[in-house]
Amino acid sequence: MVVSVYLMLILSVFLVIIFSYIFVDGLESVQRKMRWTETFTGSIISPVFTSFPELVVILVAIFGVGSSTGNEIGIGTIFGEPFMASSLAYSAVLTAVVFAYLRGKRKDMSLHLDRELFLPFLFTALIFPVLVIPVFFVNRLYQDITGTGLIILYAIYVILSARKRVSMGEDEEGAPILSRFMNPWIASVLEIALSVIGLYAGSVILVSSIEEVATVTSISPLSLAILIVPMATVLEETLSASLWAYRGKDTTAVASLVGEKVIFTTLFPGIVFLIIPWNVGIASYFSVFATVTVSLIYLPMIMRKKIPGFALSAGVVFFILFVYFIFIL
Repeated sequence: MVVSVYLMLILSVFLVIIFSYIFVDGLESVQRKMRWTETFTGSIISPVFTSFPELVVILVAIFGVGSSTGNEIGIGTIFGEPFMASSLAYSAVLTAVVFAYLRGKRKDMSLHLDRELFLPFLFTALIFPVLVIPVFFVNRLYQDITGTGLIILYAIYVILSARKRVSMGEDEEGAPILSRFMNPWIASVLEIALSVIGLYAGSVILVSSIEEVATVTSISPLSLAILIVPMATVLEETLSASLWAYRGKDTTAVASLVGEKVIFTTLFPGIVFLIIPWNVGIASYFSVFATVTVSLIYLPMIMRKKIPGFALSAGVVFFILFVYFIFIL
């Protein structure tokens, strides 16, 4: 029984990873044809596309499972994504940078960035702590007002970022997988449709598995969701960011990760605030502390338009501490 629970969890993670890849593959093809700049694509378009799997998990947890357990999994996913991006994703980018440097494809191991990235990092550092203000746990009116405000803040962020959008030529490379057998536009739409079905199925299994693992191990569903769901769903964003860093597109690489964090700091919690009672735990506070600390570390570096390679590993310490306190103590 216990073994089958973990096998189902592994299967669900595998399904989410596979269909996340298919989803992103189809949408990236559409994105290239729309001819957006790298900065706009990285900070706005890519995160909107790649955060869809997490949104599916959140909604399935809330409406599919329901009860306090489902709510905890949905809320845990919101806190988990920025934490995972801050702790592991940047470190993966560092690995790509080091590999590129050793192969002679980069002149140094520092990331050279546009100062425009200051905005999403600032949004994350200032707004993410709002999600753990105690008043939301007892006052529904404040929660609804704040939820609406968070959604509006994301709209403002998109407007501010889109002002500097500049069109670019279409990238002929990277056609969708199914374009080998059909028209690229049809292939993109078909991949998106198939991935939506697959992500829903994988998310249902994933949420149910987390619920069962929480029962078996006596670990809170919120803590498990913070760690397990983002490890599956953030993989695609991490791989994309690492590939961009390897190719020397540093701004796009970092923008894709911090843009994801902005969504989970504003839009997604804003939506959830309006649906269910908000509740957090120690793991949530730890996620906020780690994410905000990493963002504050990077802010002055972005103003200097350069993040030294070693600084990308700053979040690993938080990940190790989280795993130790949740699973070992």
